[in-house]
Amino acid sequence: MAKRKKIAQNVQNEITTRSGRRCCLCFGINNDLKPKGGQIAHLDRNPENDDPDNLAWLCLEHHDAYDSKTSQSKGFAIGEVKQYRDELYQAIEQARQNALAQSPSQGKVYVWVGGPILVALVIFVIWYLATSSRRSAACNQPIRTATATIEITVTSDEDINTTYIDRGAYVAFGRESESLLMMSSSQCRARQTGKGQVIYHAVVNMDVSDAAFGKAMRLLEEAEYIQIRFLPMPEQSQVVVGKVTCIFNGGEIVLEMNVPAQKTTEGKIFGRGLHLKCGPD
Repeated sequence: MAKRKKIAQNVQNEITTRSGRRCCLCFGINNDLKPKGGQIAHLDRNPENDDPDNLAWLCLEHHDAYDSKTSQSKGFAIGEVKQYRDELYQAIEQARQNALAQSPSQGKVYVWVGGPILVALVIFVIWYLATSSRRSAACNQPIRTATATIEITVTSDEDINTTYIDRGAYVAFGRESESLLMMSSSQCRARQTGKGQVIYHAVVNMDVSDAAFGKAMRLLEEAEYIQIRFLPMPEQSQVVVGKVTCIFNGGEIVLEMNVPAQKTTEGKIFGRGLHLKCGPD
């Protein structure tokens, strides 16, 4: 077996930027353009070959399916995945060009994050906005739906590859002891990477009974921290890395956050010193 090496950072950046962290198989098969937690896959299954033409961003489910060997069904062919990947790149580039063409002054809505625990630049990308006034209006639109994909990697030698159907996860935006908005799920997934790490993955949703439902997006400016928890995760765990992607109102607004290394507190993962600002650049 070829020895696995880390993909060069500039190559990683190229793949994640061109794909927008969209899974090319989700796009090709289901026309799904939502950002997904996932990994960069070596399409020829040779970890030494880091040529960008040999790489693609795949969600965890499709990465597992692509790497698996089964005699029961025909797996994905490398040519098929490359075709979907190239079509995805074209679709994303076209969407970006269209967004720029709609208005020379169109920009992004930035969320600035500070603090010693969570060090990340969080960007609200609002593609349909054409003027500054409409960008401002987007910050005041009511929150109708909220979905988040959470992926947290922890140090662990536990041999596990399990979907928990009765113990899920949640992510909450908080202020002092108050939850401003919470997204949760009754199930989650955990799998051993084979490198002494376990990846926990969940897709969580806001319930219509949540206090944030119907309130303006500017509500999140009041958030001081985020809190994440996977119920099956041991209470004393070492987080290696993590990512949270929040999608509001069916994809009109996307919020991405990188979660840095930390030790959990009673099973909880915190991003403190959170300062969100909704407004044009």
